[in-house]
Amino acid sequence: LVAKDSEIAELKQQLHSMKQATGDEAKAYAQDLYNTEQEYKHTFEETVAENEMLQNELEETVGLEQELVAKDSEIAELKQQLHSMKQATGDEAKAYAQDLYNTEQEYKH
Repeated sequence: LVAKDSEIAELKQQLHSMKQATGDEAKAYAQDLYNTEQEYKHTFEETVAENEMLQNELEETVGLEQELVAKDSEIAELKQQLHSMKQATGDEAKAYAQDLYNTEQEYKH
């Protein structure tokens, strides 16, 4: 009977040790899961911040492209106006020269 009690006590001790070891493993596993979750959370937050920065850069780039298109359009319009003015000035100069020539011919005649 004493041997059985001793065996029971030994088995209870082993069971207690196994429960404790299992509990320690479970705690370690839970801590590992928590740490992994925190890493993923941190990585996610960094990714969100980076995406926001890229979105801002994209919006800025689109705005600059729109400004560039507007300036190209303005340059084209100004070039057209300049061309028209040069043409008109040339035509006026030709007409003035023709008028001078005609006047000179009248005085000679």
